This record gives sequence, structure tokens and C-alpha cells, in this order.
Amino acid sequence: SGVGPRAHLEEHGVEVKVDLPGVGANLQDHLILPLVFNATKPVTRVKGEAMSAAALVRYYLRGKGSLTSPLLEGTAFMRTRPGLRYPDLQMHVITSPGTEEDVRNFGMSDAMIKFYRLRPDEHGFVLLPTLLHPGNRGTIRLRSKSAWDPPVVDPAYLSHPDDVATMLTGVRLAHSLAASAAMSSVSDGRLRVDPTGCA
Repeated sequence: SGVGPRAHLEEHGVEVKVDLPGVGANLQDHLILPLVFNATKPVTRVKGEAMSAAALVRYYLRGKGSLTSPLLEGTAFMRTRPGLRYPDLQMHVITSPGTEEDVRNFGMSDAMIKFYRLRPDEHGFVLLPTLLHPGNRGTIRLRSKSAWDPPVVDPAYLSHPDDVATMLTGVRLAHSLAASAAMSSVSDGRLRVDPTGCA
């Protein structure tokens, strides 16, 4: 379009129509961290059951079974420190351990997928601490002059110290919830991870 920071547009050979330095700046995104926990009883939705003909028939004839679940079964809004006017953390609860396709939607790499030891046919659940008001400010920049090339997106996740503190609190809260007395009848509170190869 030719609208944006002059130096950046000229760097890619784009004719400058309007020099607007703020274009592509101030990207704010809600960082979500999926934490997959063990379920010790068959109380969650697993891939094999959810995709079966029996599940479809049960849902169609009786309106019951795994297909009645929206998967995102619950959410909570929390303040992670005193004095905040609004909650700064949201905790999502998903009643499925997830699949490789699911976590790829979160932009996870092959190394992260290996780390999470995804077993979609075994019962588990996901708690997702989510930053509501990130302090970080990322950018979206041109990759080239071609409109067909995807942009270069840098969300600058966790570049603000408050974001780091909030997310760490969220991770601790997720672990506390998974290991709580209320969850003890269905979960051992263990996070599904494979720490081999972590540096």
C-alpha cells in the first residue's frame, strides 16, 4: 500500500505514499501456554473415542457422550497480584490431552511437541494460563515487496518483566489446580513432559 515507516518501505523497494512510523508496531498478543496433565481415570475426551462411529450414534440418538463436550469446559479470570484493577490472567480448562495438530495451532515446534509427550489416545487435560494484558509490544514487518510473501511477525513474547511474572504465577496456579485435593480423584497432578534433550 505504500503506507508505513519510510525506511522500512524503502528497504523493500516499496514506493512510500504516506510515512507512518506506527504501522506494524504495537502488536499485542495474548500468550497462551498449554500445560498437559495426566488424568488417572477415563473422565476426559480422547481422540479414539471422540472420532468413533459409536460416539456419533450416541450423540445423534441420545444427545450424550463425548461429542456433547465443547472441550473448553471452563475458564477463570484471576488477579496474580494485589492492587490490580482487572484480572491479568485467564486460565482455560480443556478436557482432552490434545493432539499434534492441536498444539501446532499454538505454533509449537517439533521439539516442543516431543517435550509435551502427546498421547491423544490416553486420558488427560490441559490447563492454559493466558496473559490478558501483555506489556510486550511486538511488530509486523514486510518480508519482501511481494504481497504474496507472509510478513515477519515478532510478538516479542515475555519481553516485558510483568509478563514473565504473570505467566510464572499462571504456571504455578495450573500446577496447584492439577494437584489439588479437589482434582485428586481424577488426576495425579503430573505434567506430561519429556525432559530428555532439554538444555
